[in-house]
Amino acid sequence: VDQVATFPDLHQIIEMGSVDNTLVFSARHRSNSVQLWSSKGTNASTQLLKDFTGNNPMASGMLLYKGKLLFTGREATYGQEIWATDGNTANIYLDVLPGPSSSDAQNLAVNNQTLFFVAHTASGGAEVWRSNGTPNGTQATGNYFSTKQASAHFRRLQVFDLGVLTCLLNDTTKSE
Repeated sequence: VDQVATFPDLHQIIEMGSVDNTLVFSARHRSNSVQLWSSKGTNASTQLLKDFTGNNPMASGMLLYKGKLLFTGREATYGQEIWATDGNTANIYLDVLPGPSSSDAQNLAVNNQTLFFVAHTASGGAEVWRSNGTPNGTQATGNYFSTKQASAHFRRLQVFDLGVLTCLLNDTTKSE
């Protein structure tokens, strides 16, 4: 790194990842938006990729998949869906519930070039999904909960060679 860039309008780094020798990070802006930035280590190479705005914006859960850095992003146009960046641009990657309705996609995991994640259906229930990275290759593996409220306790998804392990927490369970 030749010099450290300063960002006076950013007040909290949320998450960092890397793709193709490029640092990617999300940070909360003083306007309360969440911004996704990339840098190759100099002021000249540091650029804003996306400004997530709207109700409770976010960009987190970064995971490298097929040469792209995937993450969960929430903004007004798409709701909470899966986004991707190559370090130069950031775009919607999988829109499970098209439009501003949010699938609340989260808990991204990869096994054998298959992407797994948790998302809600139009009826509101949470499901584990699998994807090859294309809309036609994305499908739910089963309906685990019937409502968003019941599935609010879905906390972790871990993928193993033998299958998918989900960790569920209820109101009385402590997470450590």
